[in-house]
Amino acid sequence: MLTSNADPEMSEALIESALPEIYRNNSFRVLNIPVIATESQIKDRADEILGCIRLKIPIEDKGYIDFVPTPGENDVRNAVQRLHNPERRLVDELFWFWPERSQNHNPDEALNALESRDFNQAKSIWHSQARDGKGLDGIVAAHNLAVLAHAMALDMEFDHPSDELNIVDLGKKKELWQEAYKWWNSCLERNGLLVAWLEKRINELDYSDLKVESAYKLRNTVPGALIKINVLLAMRASDRNRLQQADQNIQLIKDNYKFIDKFTQRALMDTIRSIDDSIKMISKSSEAEANKNPIHGDQVALNLIDKTKTKLAIMDNLLPPKNAIREGAHDTIANSIINIQITFANRTQNWTISLNLLKKSKLIAEGQEAIQRAAREIATVANNIGGMPKPITPPLTLPPVIAELERKDRANRYGKIGGLIGALGGLALAYIMNYGWLVGLLAVFIGYKLGKWIASKAAT
Repeated sequence: MLTSNADPEMSEALIESALPEIYRNNSFRVLNIPVIATESQIKDRADEILGCIRLKIPIEDKGYIDFVPTPGENDVRNAVQRLHNPERRLVDELFWFWPERSQNHNPDEALNALESRDFNQAKSIWHSQARDGKGLDGIVAAHNLAVLAHAMALDMEFDHPSDELNIVDLGKKKELWQEAYKWWNSCLERNGLLVAWLEKRINELDYSDLKVESAYKLRNTVPGALIKINVLLAMRASDRNRLQQADQNIQLIKDNYKFIDKFTQRALMDTIRSIDDSIKMISKSSEAEANKNPIHGDQVALNLIDKTKTKLAIMDNLLPPKNAIREGAHDTIANSIINIQITFANRTQNWTISLNLLKKSKLIAEGQEAIQRAAREIATVANNIGGMPKPITPPLTLPPVIAELERKDRANRYGKIGGLIGALGGLALAYIMNYGWLVGLLAVFIGYKLGKWIASKAAT
């Protein structure tokens, strides 16, 4: 059922399902049944698998693609529940293998080859049908080639992140992604046939609340769903510091820019807003961190740039220049870098590093107000150091002024602790020796000074 905020031209069910786990959550893959399975076949298969799980015996039958690990009770129950929802069932059909139209319930040569793990034979059959097939036969073959490559590419993303792959497997995964987008694009170019197949399935399913308009909504949403999956993969990889995997998925978004249309942006709007919120949160926490530890504000600013780099790259590939959300995200980061730089400069007086940070903020800024603010700050800092120096790279070691500030802070902190210990020692000595109050007070004072001096020297 559509929510009040749902786009009437888009499939909300597909937008919600468009996750990197789209094939791992696919009901037909979990239950290992064909997309034309009837309600009774679904129930019988679910009962069979649940019985095997409870008795701890192997589940019979091999699927078209291995499901690793084997499904559990929750997987099976969720699969059945999805298939009871007409719109979600149609989404799962769209992202699983279709039988040859002319074969109906008879053996399907390509799917039989797939079940026997003869992927080359299955692909060979589908390639021929996609090239020579008329009408729905051609779209079925192109669709199955898209699903096969897409599912295998996503399985590799889960089982073998890019940062853990050798050069051969990296090439294999890249090839799978290219194949997936190539054949999905072929399906979208055969727009009328794709919609015709979906309409055919809607009529065959004969659900009262599933209308033929759902076929058009699904077709409109496919490009955004495909891009969204790569967006989420890039974000997850970046959060786990798997930079090669993140970059590979960003590149896929760039390479398939033709997929990005008005429908794509609408399908991705919730994801884009989520990225924007994440950028605001990271920027705010970075400023708070710099306020607590201004001496290291330069490193906090550089960390902020690293943490938001992938998110900005996603924004830049999904939204055009001058877009309010994209511009706002850039300016949020730029302004935070400036704020952090001010805190850092006021504490350290290190104008050279401050200038370098401000130049980075100006490069990130996109809105005129943020660009002008960065320019003003650059002029101020340049004036403080007597002119605009050549761009420099921040030193890897702590600058002398920061090192000296840290040394003084450390000496002061340890000195207070040492002084307190010395004072207690003087008090204890006066008590043990039974001195008068005047001598005792003097002992406390001397103990404090002596303890503070010793601790300060030790700290430096």
